[in-house]
Amino acid sequence: MARHPRLVRRGGRYSLRAKVPDELRPILGKGEVWRSLQTADSKVALQRVRVASVEVDAEFAIARRQLAGPQPGARSLTDSELHQLVLGWFDDQQRKALEDFDTPSADEFDLANVLATLMDDEAALTEQAKFDHMSGAQVVAKALLAKNGIAQDQLNAHQFWLVVRFVQRGLLEKIRRSRDRYEGRLDEQCHDQIFREATTRRVAPEAKAHDPMRLTLAQLIERYHNDPSRAHILSRTRESYGLVLNVFQQLLGSDRPVNEITREDCRRVRDILMTLPPNATKRFPGLTLGAAAAMAAEKGLPPLHPKTVNSHLNHISAMLKWAVREEFIGRNPIEGLQVTDPRLKEKGRYPFSCEQLNAIFHAPLYTGCQDDHAGYATPGELRPRRGRFWVPLLSLWTGMRLNECCQLTVDDIVKRDGVDGILVRSSEDGKKRVKTKAGERFVPLHPVLHRIGFMEHIAKMRMAGEQRLFPDLPMGANGYYSDPFQKWFGRFLRSVGAARTKTSFHSFRHTLDDEMKEAHVPAGIIRAIFGWQGSGGMEDEYGSGYRASTLARAMDKITHPGLDLSHLYIKS
Repeated sequence: MARHPRLVRRGGRYSLRAKVPDELRPILGKGEVWRSLQTADSKVALQRVRVASVEVDAEFAIARRQLAGPQPGARSLTDSELHQLVLGWFDDQQRKALEDFDTPSADEFDLANVLATLMDDEAALTEQAKFDHMSGAQVVAKALLAKNGIAQDQLNAHQFWLVVRFVQRGLLEKIRRSRDRYEGRLDEQCHDQIFREATTRRVAPEAKAHDPMRLTLAQLIERYHNDPSRAHILSRTRESYGLVLNVFQQLLGSDRPVNEITREDCRRVRDILMTLPPNATKRFPGLTLGAAAAMAAEKGLPPLHPKTVNSHLNHISAMLKWAVREEFIGRNPIEGLQVTDPRLKEKGRYPFSCEQLNAIFHAPLYTGCQDDHAGYATPGELRPRRGRFWVPLLSLWTGMRLNECCQLTVDDIVKRDGVDGILVRSSEDGKKRVKTKAGERFVPLHPVLHRIGFMEHIAKMRMAGEQRLFPDLPMGANGYYSDPFQKWFGRFLRSVGAARTKTSFHSFRHTLDDEMKEAHVPAGIIRAIFGWQGSGGMEDEYGSGYRASTLARAMDKITHPGLDLSHLYIKS
């Protein structure tokens, strides 16, 4: 089998090496393109270099388009023309694939290896489409547009993503047909329904795509994921939506026309979710969700918590509301089908007991430890006062949520109405977040925090030029500082013997809430301090119109009877 001209071996592994045309070097800023193929197997590398070479050529085409500048007389294109453009590209790809196809022979071609590579490529593309990470398809789509003299600004967002999604389907179809050829099926059958219709009839399928009578649930989910208005959504939320909508699709069928989804269908989805156990697909691999729900009921497994079911239903409802707004459907059939939680009267989390609080704040971290990293639970001479020291104390004496504590910056500590306190607020860069609008508030510092030396810590951070109050606390992969801390705090509770059922970091908030009620603090002031719905802005008026001094007087009533923190007080 002939070697690919861009395939090179370096250090025992294979890479693509492509020379950048002289005229494109000023745009790309380099003379060569190197791309690792992540393999030491020559046959796998030969397959991968072909795909990588197409992507590189696409990048060159985009650069040529930039070099040429805007084309005179550019006009807008119809969806039909864009479909025909992609179909023409797909036909060219198939023609080249047939020309390049080599009949495998046992002595020079590892058929199993090639088929495994193709299956891996197919799985990767499918996974990208599922979670809206179609970067490879975007490169090919941009190159295709550039090759045909079409500037991207000639297309609206819908049209560009239409091209990207159709290219994605074409790439998948190309891989599937390649597998057919290597497995001896040479009849060029089309696996993809849209490509089957489009390539057979050679007509644009956008009429089907735009007609609500023909739009399928799979197509709706794809459009919802790709909608530009949702580009700001965090990856963790996107993944959560993706998993739930895949469940919705499994239960109703990917080819189900969206305008035929009835309220009875949605009730069935809700009822199945109510009987599914946690991690159903892992517990019952190979079973449909309906069968898994039936099996779980037969085995008496506990179902998903009603809050989880409602969260799933809300995700589905959000997509269907979007579909109503986009005029794909006339109404949202799942609206109002939330589950009533029979356990609402039972608290989800308990407050910490006095015994637990003393165990927490008399741990080595607060009385002397080796360090506040791996040695936080081992007695020692050090008394570090950084994030792990301060965050539990802050939550106990202010009622702030975990992420609200961890994300604080130095300029969040202010004096209002003669009172030192904390501005709990979001930031434009997204690094600081509040749960709701009511969560933006002023929280006065309790006198105990002054006695422990919190203001001295603020001064120390300012002198060090730090922006964050606790720069030692890392941000989690999902963009929240609370995730790593929450995991550590669970280990910390176990290390001091304070772990109990239904207690967690959030129990600090419940503890303060109970203490404020015992102290007969008015409900409006409690709402203002905790950031619950009903409180207002935080500048001239804090919470529900309460002055900072009023909030501080209420906070001063809290003593947490039985808790001894005298060993933490600084000497005046």
